[in-house]
Amino acid sequence: IEGRVVLATPHPLPTLPVQRADGQTLSLGGLAAYQRGRQQKPALLMVWSRDCAPCAQELAAWSRARDAVREAGLGVLALEVPGETEDQPDWLERVQWPYAQARLTEESTELMHALSDYFTDHTGPLAVPLSWLVDERGRLQVLYLGPADPEVVLRDMGLFGLQGPQRLRQAFPFDGVFLEPPKEPRWVRWGQFLRARGLERSAEELQWAQVSAERLDGADAQFRVGEARLRQGRPQEALPSLQAAVDLAPSVPRYQGALARCLMALEQPQEARKAWQSALIGDPRRAEYLLGLGTAACALGDRGEALRAWQTLRPLDQAAAAALKERIDGMSEPAPTTPADPANEPR
Repeated sequence: IEGRVVLATPHPLPTLPVQRADGQTLSLGGLAAYQRGRQQKPALLMVWSRDCAPCAQELAAWSRARDAVREAGLGVLALEVPGETEDQPDWLERVQWPYAQARLTEESTELMHALSDYFTDHTGPLAVPLSWLVDERGRLQVLYLGPADPEVVLRDMGLFGLQGPQRLRQAFPFDGVFLEPPKEPRWVRWGQFLRARGLERSAEELQWAQVSAERLDGADAQFRVGEARLRQGRPQEALPSLQAAVDLAPSVPRYQGALARCLMALEQPQEARKAWQSALIGDPRRAEYLLGLGTAACALGDRGEALRAWQTLRPLDQAAAAALKERIDGMSEPAPTTPADPANEPR
């Protein structure tokens, strides 16, 4: 089977355990990271095996396309299917593979198989090569059955921002008048499917995500109200809504960031600093949050924290770092302490 399947509703990648060459197990994806809104580098997950001739051709094509892939900012991870491979050639070594590589576990192999079957409404043996294009939010965007062409995949990165009818036109093989696709996956149906395949851990993860999504719906409604009032220059009215969003979902960085901006507008840098710090826990390399933290630290006279924020910010956003450094340089130096005169010491 060969084909390309664009998901009408992008789905977050459940936790996918993989093994590195040194035997260490790592976890890719995960719904907790998705719910927090954590950003990552877009990636193509390529499932392959050593006894698959089309896999070897696909790996070679991606090796040749390394310059275009890096320029596009796409990460590539070759995931080898476990099996008896001692007598099979190592295609990654032969093609001088320039990207990351790992090995699927038995559990993660079955998960990739189940995801393929779920989104194609097809049951059968796992067929490789098989690839998933994952966006910066950790969502499955496009499934490639058979060899994935580098040019097609790089072009498909343009799908990440599509929503509504435009998204559906890409997902269906025919034109027409389209309504809005669902904004969230059908968590219950998806969980039932994975549980029927024996993937109990992934099904429980989806059940948790459903509960979190319902909670996030309320938080997001409060966030949108607060953001609108903040844009209108009404921070005092925005504060209750933004605080409610943070109370409902404290681990979502954008809620904490919006609350911090509101508190700075209300000239409450101490509370704003706490919110910036919370936002950075979930998204530690977000330039906006680092600049905000440094600005709050300057307002509080904390030169040390402001400098630490500036040092982290420099490689991420030079313009923002320069603005923060100017603010730091404008801080008044602490008054020098005068040594006590021993003659005046009480005896």
